[in-house]
Amino acid sequence: MGGKWHEVRVIGVVEENVNTRRYFFEFTELEQFHFRAGQFIKLKITEDITRAYSIAAAIPGIKRLELLVALKNDGKGTPILFEKGKIGAKFMVSEALGNFVLPEDPLSELEDEVCFIATGTGIAPFRGMISELLVSKYMGTVNLIFGTRCMEDLLYRDKFDALDHIHPNFHYVPTLSREGRDSWQGKKGRVHPIIKSMYKNLRPCDFYICGWSEMVLEAKAHLLQMGYDKNHIHVENYG
Repeated sequence: MGGKWHEVRVIGVVEENVNTRRYFFEFTELEQFHFRAGQFIKLKITEDITRAYSIAAAIPGIKRLELLVALKNDGKGTPILFEKGKIGAKFMVSEALGNFVLPEDPLSELEDEVCFIATGTGIAPFRGMISELLVSKYMGTVNLIFGTRCMEDLLYRDKFDALDHIHPNFHYVPTLSREGRDSWQGKKGRVHPIIKSMYKNLRPCDFYICGWSEMVLEAKAHLLQMGYDKNHIHVENYG
């Protein structure tokens, strides 16, 4: 298989909505799983099917692993995972991979503002990255723009709402593209107009963007067109 692989056992499954689940795994032999917030693992679903998933757990160096998985009805991997991934099922996962991470010294290497932009399960790596940034005593502004279709798709909403109330420098900005109910008082529409509105003055900022390729590429293109330097735009796309 190449690289280091470890056996894990499913110890919990939470249905976030009709097509999205949180899977909790425990390593059967490994005492601690080391990773940096923002990295991903490869999950061996069958002998021939391997898929990459961002690590959603907020605390590195633990024996457990959390993944956020969206069902692709026409896919080859997730339908099998949704069927096989019951409590007690065993899988193999790779070591942590990827460079979509915060700088080693965020206090000195980041701008005075950081903006995380996500759609769908692209929110997964930001759970850990934002926690890491806030714990580091970073005092700059931290914005999270999260775009999805309806309220039921606002993954980790309670957690980000709580962070918004606890940390004065953290701002959670969810936006819904298909929510027509009067009960929703937040922003509506896609993420791109919100980005343009929030950053029209081109104030210094580091951007981290994660989600489906179309959104990621469009968001990056908008930021470049606005005048932001590519070195301050970090992206991770999901196919």
